[in-house]
This record gives sequence, C-alpha cells and structure tokens, in this order.
Amino acid sequence: MGLYLHPIVFFSIGTFIGLTPYIFGSTYFNVYRTFTFSSEILIVYMIGFIFFSIGVLLVSFVYKKKHQVYSVIKKDINLFLIILIFLSILIFLKIISLYGTLPILALLSGNESIAFVNQTQKDVGGGLFGVFFLTVISLIVLFPYSVIYKNKSFLNKSLFWIHLCLLIIYTTYSGKRQMMFIFFTYSFSYLLIYYTKIDNTKVLSNIKKIAVVSFSLLIGIFLTIGLVRTSLTNDDVSLLDPIVHYASLPFINLTSIIINQENNSYAYTFISFFETILSDLPTFAKGMMSMDFHTLQMPLIEPTSPPTIYGEIFWNFGYIGVIVYLFIVGIFSGVLYFKALYSQNFLYITLYSLIVWPLLSIHTYNHFKNFMFLIIPLIMIVFGSYIYKKISKKRKVCDSKNKK
Repeated sequence: MGLYLHPIVFFSIGTFIGLTPYIFGSTYFNVYRTFTFSSEILIVYMIGFIFFSIGVLLVSFVYKKKHQVYSVIKKDINLFLIILIFLSILIFLKIISLYGTLPILALLSGNESIAFVNQTQKDVGGGLFGVFFLTVISLIVLFPYSVIYKNKSFLNKSLFWIHLCLLIIYTTYSGKRQMMFIFFTYSFSYLLIYYTKIDNTKVLSNIKKIAVVSFSLLIGIFLTIGLVRTSLTNDDVSLLDPIVHYASLPFINLTSIIINQENNSYAYTFISFFETILSDLPTFAKGMMSMDFHTLQMPLIEPTSPPTIYGEIFWNFGYIGVIVYLFIVGIFSGVLYFKALYSQNFLYITLYSLIVWPLLSIHTYNHFKNFMFLIIPLIMIVFGSYIYKKISKKRKVCDSKNKK
C-alpha cells in the first residue's frame, strides 16, 4: 500500500502546515500588536515530531508481517442505517429552524458572518449540536459500508446516494470546513486500506482516482469558504491567503504560550495533569462537575483559534509534556495503523481511519484528547461493533435452530 497512509506521513504534513508561517512569514502577524515572534516554536514542533516518530517506529518493530489477502466484509446494517438517516434528518431540520436559514447560504450571500453560526450554537447550548455531531460522525463511519455494497441491490444503491448527499449537506451547511475533511480523510483512508487488504486491484485504482478528484474539489471548497469567511475578496489578496490565515492564528497562539509558559503557576502539578485530561469534556459534563479550570487560562492572542496540538500540553508541562504526550500519541497511532494493515479484525481500519484527520490537523487542534471529536466516537465504534457481533451470533443460533 506504500507509505501514503503511514501516520508519520500524515504527522509530517500537519507539521509542515503548522510551520508555514515560520517558513514563509505571514501578513497576519502585523494585525496582532501584542504578538512577538519566537524561533522556539520550531524547537517545540521538531521535538514533537521526533518523539511521535519514535513511538510509531517502536510499534513497527512488532508488526512486521507480510501482506496477505483477507475475505470481504459481510454485514447487513441497512435497517440501522435507515434509522440513523431518518434521525439525522429530523435533527437537522430542527437545527435549521434555529438558524432561521441555511448558514452556508447566508455566509455566501454576505448577509452573515461565521460569528452568526458560533453565536447561535452558543445560545442554543451544546446538547442538540452535540447529538447532531455524533449522528453525523456515525454516518461518516458507516459511509464505506454504503460504498462497498452500493451495487448489491436497489435498496443499497438508493441508500448510497441518500447517504452521500446527506453527508455533503451535513459537512458543509454551517460554513465550517473541518467536518468536510473528516468525511474525506476517513472515507478514503478506510476504502484504500480495505481494498488493499482484500486485494481488489481494479476497485483500488478507481478509489485512488476518485480520491484525487475529491481532494481537488475539497481544496477548492476550502479556499472558497475561506475567502468568504475572512472577507478576502479584493484584487490584492492571494487565493492561498485562507490557508495562510488558517495556519497563522494557531501559530500565533502557540508562540504566545511558549513565551509565557513560565508564568503558569499550576505547571507540572497534579492539578494541571487532572485538568488537562478533563479539559475537553463535553460542555454538559463540565457543567455537571462544576469545574473551574485554573490551568487553562492560556495567554491566547486570538481566543477564537485553538493553539495546535502542543498549546495546552506545553502550557502545563513544557518540553517534558511534549516529549511524553507525543510519544504516547505515536504509539497509539502506530498500533492502530499496523493493526489496520495486518489484523483480521476490520474494526481497526475504522479506528485508524478516524485518527487520520487528528494527525493531519495537529497544526490547529489536539483532537487526541477531545471527547467529542475522537474519544466518544471511538467508544461508540467499539461498543457498536460488540453489539453487532452479539446480535449476529444470536441470529446464527436462531437460524440453526429453525433449520433443525
């Protein structure tokens, strides 16, 4: 399958994007008067990359296996998929009624800004949008199933097109771009690994071609939405400015954290360890625990932007935290990658494909400890797989009894 789905490759891309403001400079540095450039950010990125790679490579010594052909997945989840599609439509209609319009249309027309989307979500609260997010993630996880079985029957073909159309709408409706990339990276990572494992060269070739075309369209959509959201529509602005802007803001925040880290009085304490683990709990969970996160008062120059995968870790634990955390993330990513390639259990393809976006987006987010974006979906996938196996065993027992 080559190296194009290797976790170190994805991490390298994320690292390069994160360092583009350092390498090429950014006009946005002048917008924030309190920003001070520091070359120490290069050291943080390089240490993170080195120890992530060490973690992955350690795992690679264990999983040195030859390629073998695997049998095709045989699952029947049409009923569950239909229920999920119906549920997602109901929730989506409710969300649109709260906005009063389709947010992406309001953004493209210039009548609203992205602040309108964020404020509506804040006013409504995280519950409804959280449920919708998990519903969409579930549909994304099941999308490869629709692709693999779309030609089996008229029902499967119909479900495929409905599934695809809904995901395109759900991942673009708000004008935010992250869900589009999650949909793309997960689907094609899964399909590329799956068709490699079952040794279907013809379909694998078609998937690669579709992936190239889809990626080109996705980049075009990303740039277009970026231009609209940042109002960069005059003749003096480059088409690549949205990408520069996207990388610059987390870069600015991380730089500020690195410079001011010594002012964190909670650094290297049990409190900082406890709060770092729980800082990405869903909003309702934080409310139930009535927690006041003292250590997370990070000196963010741009509060609306995340501080990359390193921000919170460096703020609370400095270079020691970066070394330990990225080493653990490397081991975790390596285990899922090699399991996805060599294990007979196809569940690992799902798990690894879901961490592809977190690997690519290290320049902005730390999704590896984010409950909503990764931890809860991973738990849902493992639990769902367990339930499916139990149901399948009961069906087989019932069928065997009926035959007798």
